[in-house]
Amino acid sequence: MIAAILAVVVAQTPLPATEERPSVAFSVRALGTHVFETDLKAGGDAGDVAISRARALASVDFALDERGRNRLGFTLDGEFSDYDFSDGDDPSPLLGAQDELDALAQYRLASRYLTPLSRDWTLSIGAGVASSGESGAHFSDTLSFRAFAGALWRVAEGFEIGPGYVFRTEFEDDPFFIPIIPFRWQINERWRLGTFDEPRVSLEYKASEAWQFTVEGGYERRLWRLDDDALVPEGAFRDASVPVGVGAIWKPMRGLEIRADAGYQVWQLVKFIDDDGDEFADAETDPTPYASLEIVVRF
Repeated sequence: MIAAILAVVVAQTPLPATEERPSVAFSVRALGTHVFETDLKAGGDAGDVAISRARALASVDFALDERGRNRLGFTLDGEFSDYDFSDGDDPSPLLGAQDELDALAQYRLASRYLTPLSRDWTLSIGAGVASSGESGAHFSDTLSFRAFAGALWRVAEGFEIGPGYVFRTEFEDDPFFIPIIPFRWQINERWRLGTFDEPRVSLEYKASEAWQFTVEGGYERRLWRLDDDALVPEGAFRDASVPVGVGAIWKPMRGLEIRADAGYQVWQLVKFIDDDGDEFADAETDPTPYASLEIVVRF
């Protein structure tokens, strides 16, 4: 549930001020991440796992009035994950995961509407649908949905915080409705803190127009439906983790960003769930480093 709260924070965070955006704005992102090999802690030697991910995202956002005060945006997102399990020396339910777990895909479509309610309040509402699973999984069994509504209140110059609420379904959990608290704080011209473009808390430092540095931490959770030939046929595979790291953003020209991140995945739990929703096998991992590279084009 905590993961779902963090995952929707990004949708709750309003876009930059309308005077900073064109009437129609497009962005395309490409991201690659590698989590280095680490031991599985499932009693004895359960083996190792390394993870590689590739992600592509396209967004469009446009003004609904001449002043650009009301905006509507759509995002299409695809992510592919490859888990490289190696068997350990001791018997474990995780043995065979390498041969049984195919490449995992997640596709998401989301929308958001942003409008000012007053000089100090901004409302954000939206909805999304996701399909997450192996290629052979039944499509209807891979779907999850969410809807959200929230508002940011400008408490003081440079500081906004507000209430938010999210409704979410997930194919291995009951639907839930829960409050969240997004915020952002422009400390001064160079420093800001809050939830920005990712479901995590970020401290950002603007060294120059071309360079920006970050310190970030958050909680990530992914869930995929498995196919008929998986280790647990028609079950599910879940990965929860806590990455903490630093990043550097380079803007060599207008509309282009290149970002590199590195850090540690300080905690991770991988879990197989059978088709009845019961746990089949799980394992925590030792802390391990990760690295990622992202390219963003805005136009």
